[in-house]
Amino acid sequence: MKTFKKAVCLVICFCILFSFASCKEKGRAAMTLGSTVISEGAYQYWVCSYKAQFMNQYSDMSDSDEFWGQVLYDGVTAEEFLTDLVNEYVKMNLVSMYLFDKYGMKISSEDEKVANGIVSEFKEISGDDAKAFEKILSQYGVNEKTLKQIYLDEFKSTYVYNYVFENGIATVTDEEKQDFLENNYVRIRHIYINNSYNYDESSYDSDGNFIKVPLDEETKAKQDAKVESVRKALSSGEDFDEVYEKYSEETAYKNGYYICSKTEDLPSELIVKSFTLETGESCEFESEYGTHFIKRLEMDEGAWKSTSNEDFFTTFTDDVYENVFMELMRSYFDEITVNEEVINEYPIRDALPNWSYQY
Repeated sequence: MKTFKKAVCLVICFCILFSFASCKEKGRAAMTLGSTVISEGAYQYWVCSYKAQFMNQYSDMSDSDEFWGQVLYDGVTAEEFLTDLVNEYVKMNLVSMYLFDKYGMKISSEDEKVANGIVSEFKEISGDDAKAFEKILSQYGVNEKTLKQIYLDEFKSTYVYNYVFENGIATVTDEEKQDFLENNYVRIRHIYINNSYNYDESSYDSDGNFIKVPLDEETKAKQDAKVESVRKALSSGEDFDEVYEKYSEETAYKNGYYICSKTEDLPSELIVKSFTLETGESCEFESEYGTHFIKRLEMDEGAWKSTSNEDFFTTFTDDVYENVFMELMRSYFDEITVNEEVINEYPIRDALPNWSYQY
């Protein structure tokens, strides 16, 4: 699971959750674009829902005063950072609702059937008691009718996404893919020495946690000596690539690693440090898996096209399309009217996480 601090360091902006608030719910307007409105109740629902999603997404996030008050960067607290993120998501929701109407699209009867089915399932789980169900939903600012509308609006987002690309309103070219690569990825060479644990004897428990067995003293000493050899070779000016070929215990990707904010199965320290390096710069650090020496490399032109890099670009094209779509949404932000009085009444710190009633 990703960590919250890692997400902040990398300025994660890929995980927009395309679920949208109703423009028909009663109550004060929280945000308005043209005649499309996200109401007070709908805004509360999204704060509760995004809070739950963040807590599911980031392993080191906790609903505590200590977490919300921690300073992340430039005096910005965790609460301020996530509040801004929620408001950006809600603005994108609003823009998609607005464009759905602008483009003259309609919800189908099949969509209505599916949304009704989702709400009915949730109601059944709650004991099929209408009053009890309404009481539960009221904690998140909505009722049964509004919840159904929210699910319908989620379908609308997909229609808008497809429409803008199918009709040339938004396009994706190789130039845009290269720009996305340059702005969101780094390429590194990685010299790795395992001076931490016995790979053969370590394993995973039933919960998926990695249980490491430490190296015995003799093996640890040999591996530490190997680390020192790498350190001396690099400090004496030997070519990084030659040292990599001679010493690294991980050589599966001879063309280097392409790393982005979605990269998993690598130590978080490696990912964060990779983004702090300038091209040609290198560093050494320890992780729970051993010692790492990394060097940032020049980016290859069209790197996503190479079969030798395919493991790093499994979602690349989808990510580029999503990024282009998000930029289109953001182009409407200046036209949005935000009711600060309303949104300030629903701080994410105090919101009840909506774990259950999301589609």
